[in-house]
Amino acid sequence: MRSRDETRVCPVGRRTRPGLLLLVALALALGACATVPRNPGAPAARSPFEEFVGRLGNVLEELKAAFKAPEGAKASSKAPDAPAPRKVARGDAVVLLKASEALERGEYPTVLAETNRVLAATPRHAEAIELRKVALYRTGKREFEEGRYAESYRTLLELAKLAPGYEDSAATLQASRDRLVRQHYSAGLRFFAEERVEEAIAQWRLALAYDPQHESSRRNLEQAERILKGLEERRKQEARRSQPA
Repeated sequence: MRSRDETRVCPVGRRTRPGLLLLVALALALGACATVPRNPGAPAARSPFEEFVGRLGNVLEELKAAFKAPEGAKASSKAPDAPAPRKVARGDAVVLLKASEALERGEYPTVLAETNRVLAATPRHAEAIELRKVALYRTGKREFEEGRYAESYRTLLELAKLAPGYEDSAATLQASRDRLVRQHYSAGLRFFAEERVEEAIAQWRLALAYDPQHESSRRNLEQAERILKGLEERRKQEARRSQPA
């Protein structure tokens, strides 16, 4: 029998193919048969073929044991699954490209609609936010120049929540508010002069909604409400008088 010290070690890596593994086993078995010492007093040795077959079996078993990795090692060597790409990533790129082209054409409602789609899925998407800021700013400025102060105020107010102090949006927002306050205040005066007290009250309330510190609107509103209350009391009294005794 071959001693443990005479055991040969195969230097082949773990990725050895089955065909190469068999060739290595054959070579080791032949070498082992050639190097086993013969003891003259031992029983008759097996034939060279039997010796070769026996050695080949032993070598194969040793190689299998050497290349067989533990279950834990197999599990740890397995590459982790790559994270699935975000399904909307490519869609975002297409949507943002469409929004960018719309911005160049001055189609700001399209920009706002497309960026809103992206931000609904990814609220902090930097490119979508930047496109939206530009679109809101230009829309608010255009609305102000066209005299649509209420629309300009709402647009720039949204921009202020997204990016306070963007360009000169704060000044335009303030200007829109001031125009709205004057409009509603003046409309209230006109309605009051026409004795349309309820409509005057509605206009002064709108002025105060934009500027709670507008004293003229507050003073006129309080006076108009007292007058309206007096008119309602007078109507009730007249209604009672008109009823038969």
